Amino acid sequence: MLISAKDFKNFKLRAKDGEDIGHAREFYFDDKYWTVRYLVADTGGWLTGRAVLISPYALEPVNAVERVLPVSLTKKQIEDSPSLETHEPVSRQFETHYYDYYGWPNYGFGSYAWGAYPYLLRDQPYERSVDGVQDWDPHLRSTRAVTGYNIQALDGEIGHVEDFVIDAETWSIRYLVVDTKNWWPGKRVLISPQWIERVSWVELMVYLSLSRERIKQAPEYRPEFLNRDYETSLYHHYEQPEYWNDETITPAGIQSSHKFTTEKKESPMSTQKAYTIVVGVDYSELGDLALERAFDQAKAHERAQVHVIHVEATAAPDADGIKNDASSAAPNTASLRLHDQVEQVVKRWCDTHLSPAPFERLTTHLRSDDAAEAIAQLASDVEADLVVVGTHGRRGARRFLLGSVAEGTVRLAPSAVLVVRPADASVPKIEPPCPQCLETRRATDGKEFWCERHRQHHNRAHTYHFSPVRGSHQSSLLYPMRGTHIEG
Repeated sequence: MLISAKDFKNFKLRAKDGEDIGHAREFYFDDKYWTVRYLVADTGGWLTGRAVLISPYALEPVNAVERVLPVSLTKKQIEDSPSLETHEPVSRQFETHYYDYYGWPNYGFGSYAWGAYPYLLRDQPYERSVDGVQDWDPHLRSTRAVTGYNIQALDGEIGHVEDFVIDAETWSIRYLVVDTKNWWPGKRVLISPQWIERVSWVELMVYLSLSRERIKQAPEYRPEFLNRDYETSLYHHYEQPEYWNDETITPAGIQSSHKFTTEKKESPMSTQKAYTIVVGVDYSELGDLALERAFDQAKAHERAQVHVIHVEATAAPDADGIKNDASSAAPNTASLRLHDQVEQVVKRWCDTHLSPAPFERLTTHLRSDDAAEAIAQLASDVEADLVVVGTHGRRGARRFLLGSVAEGTVRLAPSAVLVVRPADASVPKIEPPCPQCLETRRATDGKEFWCERHRQHHNRAHTYHFSPVRGSHQSSLLYPMRGTHIEG
């Protein structure tokens, strides 16, 4: 559910013991992931003189009907929590005491937005870094303080930040609400933090890599318009991938070669297009094998990007054994499962090759569609140079009845397709080469192809032509030789 920061002020905060403890005054978010770290509560006359910070770990699903935001803490727990003076900044020391008090994982200890995980997961076991050092340095910003920042497009200012739209499930800031009334009276537009080039906290300015005209033509924002159809039209207007389908795995600042960044690929000024690979996976060893082969291909290029897609559909496993399994799991859970699979394969590949990750960016995609069509469509969307899919090589009735993701992808994909199969795949029996034919080719330097027996009785229709190399330019006329034989 998407709710504006200002609208949250109209929701009552209700403690676990049933008491209302106030409402949201503002939110503190980090300027790396643009994720809410604390709801700052306005408690009225209760707990005066101190800031009451509530982590999203304690925020339960919103009750939109009653306008209530449940909190999984008692009033007593909040009262006894580490104290922070009203105008005192949130320090690392305070956060350490705060998370220790509640027994929650500190988001700073880990490579992702929520520490060890890219999504907010409650009731998960966690381990703090052995050396007690945070993996990144969070800088917290206030929604109230950032409100009013000017917005700078490529060709001039366009307005200012009026509000924020927050995802009440992931607690990510999805959009900045931009008031453009100084340029286009009465119009408000939404800008995703992903489209921000940079923020100058000194100049109080948000810089965008978009033109004023592009923003002017964007769908107008009104709170009553905010639904998935509106979001889809917004992302299509800016030609950006939808956040509800895609998750780019590029945690900034990670130095480990097992993570999804690599020093080898750092070439931000290069204008060369990255070699783009789309790889279709399921949660099986075949999916892992397809990923490994995709990484092998990526390693051969100076710059490479990999898009990993998993398709969920209401169909049984296809002839290749690729599971198009429907999943009742929430999108975040499904995305986390895919992310974990990819990370394990990346780590194994890096360990095996003693090499950093072979790509500059890896993005996961979840789809609910026909698998072959979804893979081919993604390949078209990202202008892929190569698609990698797996196959078990099954044939016969099962293949005819159930179809094949690999076969469908080969037929539909707009790029080259690499079909990967395991070593023990069921494949048609192929006869080994005839020793006499091999000897004939060797003795005649390839001018004769078949031995005497196969020249007369070869059981496969075959035509061959011999083209000798002429001159230093290695060019020649292709023509039938004496050994040319059409069988059948």
